[in-house]
Amino acid sequence: MLHIIVATFPEANYFIKSLQLKKINSISEFNVYYNDKYTLTISGIGKVNSAIAVAQTYQEFGKNRNNNWLNIGIAGHNNSKLGEMYIINKISEDKSDKCFFPYSPCIPNVKNISCITYENVNNKYNDSLSDMELSGFFEAANKYSYKELIHSIKIVSDNKYDSIDFKDKQIVEKLFSDKSIIFNKFFKIIESLLKETLNNTTVIDRKINELIRNIKFSKSENEQVKKLLKLIFLKKKKIDYDIFNNFSDKKKIIYQLRNLLKL
Repeated sequence: MLHIIVATFPEANYFIKSLQLKKINSISEFNVYYNDKYTLTISGIGKVNSAIAVAQTYQEFGKNRNNNWLNIGIAGHNNSKLGEMYIINKISEDKSDKCFFPYSPCIPNVKNISCITYENVNNKYNDSLSDMELSGFFEAANKYSYKELIHSIKIVSDNKYDSIDFKDKQIVEKLFSDKSIIFNKFFKIIESLLKETLNNTTVIDRKINELIRNIKFSKSENEQVKKLLKLIFLKKKKIDYDIFNNFSDKKKIIYQLRNLLKL
């Protein structure tokens, strides 16, 4: 399933129509829409609201881990044309050191770009996109799904020279409907990505269990090793399997795995 999080109704309306989503009435805090393949939650503005919307969506739809998550919205940029579409490959926060790197699938004619999440409207445009929700969305979604399954698409609504009329709901909706062909391609890409990722993780889990089944780690050591090995396999790092032959020196195994990732 793909869970879509947007900040406002005008940003959501195109998807509600095109995906033929029905409103669910069991959540009073948010407006939530769904069908058998997609959910869409309108979070409201701000990273805290976005994070809460992710958590509420996860709870409402069966607490199923490792689904696709997608944040869609409008954003400001220094000099990009209004209506320009981007996939986010780096997220940072204006007032913290937090930094995230979502997976950015390749889509023809859609560029990758970084995005900075601000607590208030940013009128000082720069070469990163500006929004108010994305860091909260990503940090929350990453608790429930693999990073490879969490995505964000932004469409430029304003720059230092020009801006859309944010009060005109039809203008906001048109930014998204104009990109309908690209959105359709994107949904197909991330649907296949979900299947590929889950297949890969099943294989990875089997490899991990085979490597450590004869080593008596403590509970905390076992969790550490599993997490480290999963990262190593997902990042396709080369691993020296001989390090698992020395069953007695468990700390050395963990040290070597961490060193491989430089954590």
